[in-house]
Amino acid sequence: MQCSRCSHLMSISDEHVAEMDLGQSVTVKQLNCSSCDKCVALSFSDAWNTPEDILTDDTERNGWFEVSSPRDRVVCYALSQIMYRQFEVPEEEREEAIFDQPDPTDIVMIFWLKGQAIGFYTIKPKGSLVERTMEHYAMHTLDTAYVRSVKRRQGYGMRMLQNITSSYPGNDIGFSKPISFSMWKVLRKYLQHNADYRNKFWEIEGTGGEGNQKLIWYAIKFQDKKKKTLHNE
Repeated sequence: MQCSRCSHLMSISDEHVAEMDLGQSVTVKQLNCSSCDKCVALSFSDAWNTPEDILTDDTERNGWFEVSSPRDRVVCYALSQIMYRQFEVPEEEREEAIFDQPDPTDIVMIFWLKGQAIGFYTIKPKGSLVERTMEHYAMHTLDTAYVRSVKRRQGYGMRMLQNITSSYPGNDIGFSKPISFSMWKVLRKYLQHNADYRNKFWEIEGTGGEGNQKLIWYAIKFQDKKKKTLHNE
């Protein structure tokens, strides 16, 4: 097989294959390039496919769909750990964080566009327990979110927020800190056009308990005021 990143030709050997546990009895094998160490192919159900092939669905689904099958979990892995983590490396200076694998209780949604998986998000449901701290999430919380770079600035971030608010109408929604620069832009635009949610979107630390939540609309207006003051000095 040929690496799509450096064109190095690879043979499948145990030396360059790692097995990944995706939870809920789902495993996937990953073949990494011996030259650049990027993922060349993934094996699921005894078949090797490139990451791009994994992200293609023969049913040509359109819209947001909740992960419900083993193959969907592999798709989410390809998006979060291959496309995002390896090929579109997170920029720390833009508050882009590396994603962990979803917990079994997380709600995972994938956005499909004409049979191509172009993004995903994960939700920590209200009341979810963090065993390490024995704390429960105070509200439904967006924990991770990603749209492939070739599909950004086309309104899919707004569609993500619309999907979340329609799934939890009238509820407070948390956004795990750190919030990336690009997500702040989407939140600003969404709240400018949806005043009903200006008191319902929260930036949270940890599980968002008392003292660990900040109103996002307040943070946006504070930054606006700060910029205006600096401009007038």
